Amino acid sequence: MGQDKKQLTKLLKFVKELYDDPDNKEFAAGIQSLIEDASNAAPYDKDKIEEIYELCLEKNAKEQAIGLYEGFPCPNIIDVLVEDYVIMERFRRKGDFYNFGAHLFLQIENICNVICADEQYKEIYTRILHASLSAYVANNGDIANRYSDPKNTTVNRLIFGDYDKIDKVEKKDLPPSKLGMYDKVKCSLYFAGFGSKLRYSGYGEWIYNTSLIYDIYVIRCQADHRGGELTEGQEKRLATILPQKNRYYALFFSELIYFVNKIIEGSVSKGELVKYASRFRERAEECAVTSVLASSMFVKNGDGEVYEIPSFIFKKAGTINTGQTIKVFFNKQGKVERIEV
Repeated sequence: MGQDKKQLTKLLKFVKELYDDPDNKEFAAGIQSLIEDASNAAPYDKDKIEEIYELCLEKNAKEQAIGLYEGFPCPNIIDVLVEDYVIMERFRRKGDFYNFGAHLFLQIENICNVICADEQYKEIYTRILHASLSAYVANNGDIANRYSDPKNTTVNRLIFGDYDKIDKVEKKDLPPSKLGMYDKVKCSLYFAGFGSKLRYSGYGEWIYNTSLIYDIYVIRCQADHRGGELTEGQEKRLATILPQKNRYYALFFSELIYFVNKIIEGSVSKGELVKYASRFRERAEECAVTSVLASSMFVKNGDGEVYEIPSFIFKKAGTINTGQTIKVFFNKQGKVERIEV
């Protein structure tokens, strides 16, 4: 009895701090209801103590979720994300690994669905994938300064790998909303998270995090379709994860934090990405000639962007001098097709 009273006193002090906070009206109402229900119960009712304690934990989980999603660039879904976070934590406390993973992935899935339905990201996705750009930028981080790695990896190749078709239709020809969930995750991470500025040195980071999200996805599928048919690859992942599920609780949670923070960070450069993707369309620009060399010519547009024009194009136009203004015509891949003097 003495030990119970000691624990109860500690708990009541904690509850009182929350109860007295004017911002916690909903929590206070829940506590009041529990007290009224327990008015005829025996003193120090263990079930009621645990019920109050659980309510306190959910209150803390909600505050943590609100902190995690503070400043998130998709405000319309924050309430749902917070709700799934609280449920995720509830299942973690119960030791229900499958449903913990399912509600963690639901947050990632909801985020990716919103990103892939965004009109600006849809345009970015379509233009950059069709331009067959290198997947990486040079170390200076300039979005236009692409780095061609030894395998000449394109954005399309990095995201889809060997699985770049659905029923013989190339995935780059589909709107992102029509992709499978794991493809949506990779598109969201690359375009909205990295802002299409992944460095070659960051390939390990890319593989680690996309692989860990795939593991969460496998657990989510098992929670939704317990006992369903697994692919050989999924069976191998489960055989690795389940014996170490206590470790994977932490790994999965850390991945959620990484993914959310990455999307928040990437939202800052969305405008830059929209502007960059707009290059990859048929267009003409007035440009000033900055230098003329034997093998190439360099020009600058009104926004200060510099383009290189190979000699086989500019030599057809006759004599061109530094400082001269010319019109430059680009194709859908953003490459110079011709010029007019």
